[in-house]
Amino acid sequence: MGNKNFLVSIIVPVYKAKQEYFEQCLESLVNQTYQNIEIIIIDDGSPDNCGDICDAYAANYSQIRVIHKKNEGVSVARNVGMEISHGEFLLFVDADDWLDLECVEKVVKELLLRDSDVLFFRQIDVLSNKMIRSNDMYHGSRCIKKSEIKDIQFISFTEQLYKLEFCPLTPWAKLIKKDLVINNNIVFPKGLKRSQDVIFNLYLWEYIQSAYFYDYYGYYYRKHSDSNVHRYHADIADTMIQFLQEGEKFINKFHSNDNEYKKKMGYRAIKQLAFIENSYTFHPDSKLTKKEIISYSKKYLDTPIVKKYIAQSSVRDCDSVKFLFRYFVIKYRLFDIYYLVCKYIKRKKLQKLNS
Repeated sequence: MGNKNFLVSIIVPVYKAKQEYFEQCLESLVNQTYQNIEIIIIDDGSPDNCGDICDAYAANYSQIRVIHKKNEGVSVARNVGMEISHGEFLLFVDADDWLDLECVEKVVKELLLRDSDVLFFRQIDVLSNKMIRSNDMYHGSRCIKKSEIKDIQFISFTEQLYKLEFCPLTPWAKLIKKDLVINNNIVFPKGLKRSQDVIFNLYLWEYIQSAYFYDYYGYYYRKHSDSNVHRYHADIADTMIQFLQEGEKFINKFHSNDNEYKKKMGYRAIKQLAFIENSYTFHPDSKLTKKEIISYSKKYLDTPIVKKYIAQSSVRDCDSVKFLFRYFVIKYRLFDIYYLVCKYIKRKKLQKLNS
């Protein structure tokens, strides 16, 4: 690809980000050692002072562009950012995360060297100012073979992330050739409140011709209770059903005759019961009664698309004691026992936090 100084579009959706986190994010972007960047901030109708922070930074840094829009969710915000970007490469950053100051320079240089469609790199998980290097048991950069793509898509469905040295689920910690997503109309699914990144990446992997994993920790991922993943979602069961619907669209388009993909959807349908229990049973903001929790769980499991894919799973798919337990809860409708176990686990978690 030569030595041209390519433009990199950094897309930052923001909604209700804590000021100190957001400013740390923006400082890490405007001070990148790689200069040929545009920073596109999508203010997704944030009701706090995020919009003012965006405008203040834009007034001081010419590489920043700000779009203020009504709140439609992070998927639409990222799609807007992609649509208006001018760069040859895309880099997504969440508003409460930040980049190593040499990140863009390093990943662009490495991608040009490897001539890849997508370059994946590592993240450092930040929890209460403690930094943990993710998947640190793996060492060394490498090409990702075309023969691996199916297994990577399966890992995306099942979220068995320990099997890879990089995270295939997120939009961030990867540098993407813009033409790959634009020419193939790869977008984030509108309206899906959780796991929209998984769907985006399933399509991305379908069109990738060459990919490279760069053994470099360049992205700082902040884990905190205010993030979308950890918020209480009263409609989490509906979101999980919508994920299966989006997953089914993907399978029908590319792999309609491949039963392995359908089995992985069955695995996912069972695994999502854990997401539902985390929200309805474990989350401190949940005020649901035992009867309501069981009713919502049954409603989820009795939804036709959920039943269809669970029917294609088997006990052989169970790869842990927790998953095996959920499998038998679903198979034999052991909801009263399931509720008691969840309450016991919640009590133990609270005791641990208070000790």
